[in-house]
Parts: sequence; structure tokens; C-alpha cells
Amino acid sequence: SQSASSVSTDGSTLQMISGYNPDEDNKGLPSIQFLSTESEGCKKEMTYPASTRLASAVSLRKGILVTGGLGTENQTWFKPSHLNGTWIRRKDMLEGRQGHGSCKFNLGVEETVIVAGGWDAMFEEMSSAEIYNQEHNLWTRLPRMLHTRVDFALQVSEMALTAVGGHFTVSETQQSPSPWSLRIISSEEEDDSWAGEWVDLG
Repeated sequence: SQSASSVSTDGSTLQMISGYNPDEDNKGLPSIQFLSTESEGCKKEMTYPASTRLASAVSLRKGILVTGGLGTENQTWFKPSHLNGTWIRRKDMLEGRQGHGSCKFNLGVEETVIVAGGWDAMFEEMSSAEIYNQEHNLWTRLPRMLHTRVDFALQVSEMALTAVGGHFTVSETQQSPSPWSLRIISSEEEDDSWAGEWVDLG
């Protein structure tokens, strides 16, 4: 499959979620393929609840969280580790997105998931960011990035979030931005809100 979302939960098996077959690029694949370092080739083992591509997957202690994707831009799906093959629909993101960055972000002992950028359903580039609280099944907004950004990665170091790679478009020309970093702090003005400012590291 192409444009699949990939994630590993054990370091030895890569799970490739949905995507599309290059021979039928108008059809998404509602399946998950497993690629193991201990065997040759891919093994198709379970179904994914949606046919999509350009989604983003994050491995967590208790399972896998998949966000967005073409045709499923707002959707959030969770597969608990103890329920083999069972996907649970979680609260939709505040803004639908595809081709976005996502990552796990630890706030103390609590695991959260952050998404940022990507394209919306009309393929307009985005600069917004959100954070997901698993315990409360709640998305809240983070400060916007310095510019739109698509097809990139989010990396975490302590309380700093960094966007690396990808591009944005100016006058139909793709630009390759330098890394941007955000140190996340809780806002004192409002509950469940976040403050901070993205900084260009270039």
C-alpha cells in the first residue's frame, strides 16, 4: 500500500494502516498489513474501520491512536492493546486534517497526542495544532505554527515540541522550512487551554 500510516508497538513489527493500491489509486484500503523483521513479506491480518490515506498513527502504552486522513479528516480511532482487532471511535478532532504531523507527548504521567498542520478536506494547507487528552477524550487547541506545514514530522524533547521536514506553498512554489519549536505551557487564563509561542530554529 502507498500513503499508509505506519507504526510499531514492539520494535519488531511494523503495522501499515490503510493507504491505497497504486493500481487502484482512487480506492483506499480498509486493512492493516504487518511487516516483521523475523519473516519475509507482508502479512495482512486485520481490518481498519475506514478506507483512507494520509492519516497519522501514534503508538501509546495502551494501544494505537490514528487521526485524520483523506475522507476521514476529523476522525480519531483507537485500538486498545488488549482487544485484538477492535477499533474504537473517539472524539473527532476540532479541525479535520490529512498529511499532518502527530506524536505522543507526556505531561507528567499522562500520555497525550499532538497533531499539527496538514491539509484540510479541500486540500488547503493548515497551521493549526491540537492536543488530545485520552482520559477525558477531549481535544483542545494549541498555539498555531509560524506558517502552514504539510508532510512533516513532530518530535518531542522534554516539554519542547519540534516540527521538522515537510513543506509549505507560497505562490504555487513549495518552500522547505527550517525546524520550528514550541515549549508547551498551561495557560493561566483558562482551564484546558495552552500557551506558548513557536520559535524558528533556523
